[in-house]
This record gives sequence, C-alpha cells and structure tokens, in this order.
Amino acid sequence: MAPRRTTAICARAMPDHAIEFTPERKDALRQLLAAPKFRADPATFYPGASSERVRIACQAHVDNLLQRLLQIPGASVPAEAMFKELRRALGALDRYDSEERDRICHYAEQIMDILGVEGSEGLLNKWRYGFDPS
Repeated sequence: MAPRRTTAICARAMPDHAIEFTPERKDALRQLLAAPKFRADPATFYPGASSERVRIACQAHVDNLLQRLLQIPGASVPAEAMFKELRRALGALDRYDSEERDRICHYAEQIMDILGVEGSEGLLNKWRYGFDPS
C-alpha cells in the first residue's frame, strides 16, 4: 500500500442544480451497490485489487457511499448533497495505490452518470492527481 497522501479535497463550490432521485436512478444505484467491485475487469484493463483485503476495504467504502446516497431524503436534492458524500468517501480512500484510486474514480463517474451529473467540477482530478487542470 502506498503511503497516505494528505492532498486536500477540492472545496470549490459545486453546481447548485437539483438531482432528481427517480425510482429508476435509485434502482440503478441499488444495482451498483449489489455488484462486486474492485475485481479484475479486462474491458477496462483493471487488474483487480492488489489483495483481497484491499478489495474488501475499497468495496466497503464505495458501498457505504452508495448506501448514504440512497438514504438522502427527498426526490429532488441539491447536487451538493451528492458531492458532500463523494468528498467524504474520497477522503476515506486516499491511502490506496494508483490502480485502486483510478478504479475509485471509475465508480464515482458511474454514480454521477446514474444521477445525471455532468462532471465533478475538478473534484476527482484534485483528489486523484493533486490538481485540477482546468
């Protein structure tokens, strides 16, 4: 495991549009929650987590993020509520190797796609690489 980095998570304001938590979107989040994570994926060239212990720990963090998102009350919530939970999850996942960090970004992008969020406003780049190129 790589040494823990102390890169601050981007605190820039996120778009204040609302996310509609439709039944279809909630079902898609539940399907992602039920899916195994951090296993080898030849389609994306991800070799799988470095160990079963790391795989289980990373999956638990992503699953916890999904569970927290599913518990957000209301059918329409500010996008910032989703980004708050994402920042919380990224902070807990800061200590993993580059392959796991890339895969974490992959799951974050899947979640944003499900929720109809266009981008992370630099959050993922800041967390993964330490800066936002834009």
